[in-house]
Amino acid sequence: MDDGDTPTHARALASHHGFVRELARGLVAPDSFEDVAHEALLAGLAHPPQRPAALRSWLATTVRRLAGK
Repeated sequence: MDDGDTPTHARALASHHGFVRELARGLVAPDSFEDVAHEALLAGLAHPPQRPAALRSWLATTVRRLAGK
């Protein structure tokens, strides 16, 4: 990842952790929502959106994709 400011990006991702977990909880089985949330956040670290302001919607799309929805 080369976003220029990894600590700032990591904090931004962390601030959306609850949102990601709750979205995943609503989309997949109770025993797998944590895995989906974790994978989405890891994807955000590895391949962040080009526009930082789009992080929340990018995460929502990523969670839905991982959940198969």
